[in-house]
Amino acid sequence: MFDLFEEITPRSSKESDKKLTSKLSSKKPSSSRGNTIKDKVELIQREVEHHLSFLFDVTEECRSEERFVKFVDNFIQKDRGTIDTETLGVDYKEDKVFGFSMYSEGEKSIYVPILHKGYVTGQLLENQLSAEQVRKQFERVKDSNVKLIMHNGKFDLHMIYHNFGVMLPIWWDTMIASRLLHSSEDDHSLKYQYNVKVKKEKGKPYDFKSLFSGVPPEMVPIKTMTPYAAGDTFETLELQKYQEEEFKKYPGIYKIFQLEMRLLPMVIEMEENGVCIDMEVLHQMESKYVKKLNDARTACYRELEKYSDKIARFNLQHPGKLSNPVNLSSPAQLAIILYDIIELAELPKYKRSTGKEVIKVFKEKNEFCKKLFDVKSVEKLVDGFIKALPVHITEEGKVHSDFIQVKGTGNTSEEDDESGADTGRFACKTPNLQQIPSKGEAVELRKMFRASKDEEKYIETDDNCFTIYINNKVLTNRGWITVKDLSIGDTLLCELNNKEVKRIVREIKIKNQTGLCDVLV
Repeated sequence: MFDLFEEITPRSSKESDKKLTSKLSSKKPSSSRGNTIKDKVELIQREVEHHLSFLFDVTEECRSEERFVKFVDNFIQKDRGTIDTETLGVDYKEDKVFGFSMYSEGEKSIYVPILHKGYVTGQLLENQLSAEQVRKQFERVKDSNVKLIMHNGKFDLHMIYHNFGVMLPIWWDTMIASRLLHSSEDDHSLKYQYNVKVKKEKGKPYDFKSLFSGVPPEMVPIKTMTPYAAGDTFETLELQKYQEEEFKKYPGIYKIFQLEMRLLPMVIEMEENGVCIDMEVLHQMESKYVKKLNDARTACYRELEKYSDKIARFNLQHPGKLSNPVNLSSPAQLAIILYDIIELAELPKYKRSTGKEVIKVFKEKNEFCKKLFDVKSVEKLVDGFIKALPVHITEEGKVHSDFIQVKGTGNTSEEDDESGADTGRFACKTPNLQQIPSKGEAVELRKMFRASKDEEKYIETDDNCFTIYINNKVLTNRGWITVKDLSIGDTLLCELNNKEVKRIVREIKIKNQTGLCDVLV
């Protein structure tokens, strides 16, 4: 987490703003379609006034600690409330929150600026709350009984934690609810769902994101940002009330939603904790599988030599279509080899396809395809996993994947994000840890993942006794099972002094109230 109290650039003053404004006003006025930041900001101001005027009476900018404390006093007394962040990026470990909004019924929806800059001076504006002032009030919210509602809340919760050091609870995610209630719809953005479901309007809402293009968001004037940002929390609560009524019509779907909401904090914890990578094993596996890939390609090219005469004739008739050697990663070149050179018959519904599912069928008929299938299999492990993994390893030696429990709920502020599975199953990206091999020789790649030193729960006391948490899993002759399910006579597959050994379970002693037990072998 970055330093909450790091030094920041000097704030602009009224005098400096006045001087720069004077210089600008002395120049010839730019047209309404100009490309300077000043032109774009003025356009944003006009559009916000035109499209969001209905929110002026229900939103308010909050620029003093006194006002914020008073708002939170009332907020934590309510049954439910909403929070939404405005960020400078989607990397929750690095990017900053430049403002946020909160709303509960009976109050105006407030927008709290933190890192806004003057679009004229480029310097931080005065009268904004500090990270420490925000942290204190978020701690009060965390300790209260208020039910927090957010739209794609996982992203906001990560951002709040890394910017203010507080992990807030969440009661209702309107994005997840929308995905469950209206899975066939294409647009699950807050603006669309609110306009169509709550306001009963038709058509797409006004596209403010394209309007803001080319203007750093923290340079949009606070007065202009307030109805846009604070309006989101107002709309989130209204949308939640609509969804709550809809779920009464579909109690089965509501039960699924409740399960998803219970799962959400666990997903966040998994992402925050990350998985430790054993760099030594990673390098060993990279060397081994790069060699396997090179060997597989060599075997594939050797088999392709059988068709050298046909390839030569094809190159005379179609110069430039095939490289030398043939690029085994090029779908276009592989299609020529499979269908024009080897003359394999196209599979139904797979016109000149070179996908792995097609190669898998062809490998039973053709030796080159058999070798090519080996190349594709190892290539996926090397290029898509072993070499891709280091890109995501942090300084702490971990990878922090984005786990997507419902389609479109990844760590992004883009509400049109469609990452994830249509079926509702769990998905994972950056990196995708769900593609770790689970069988065959490549299962050894799992050895690259390990518990970090501060997370190890497995304590070896001596060669004949292990102290371990009863809910941990251990590898036995029956596969991976939890310690509490161990039986006398089970064989533990352990590692002692860097050697794999087998130990027979002789006795299990559970330690009361500690969650630990001694396993004697």
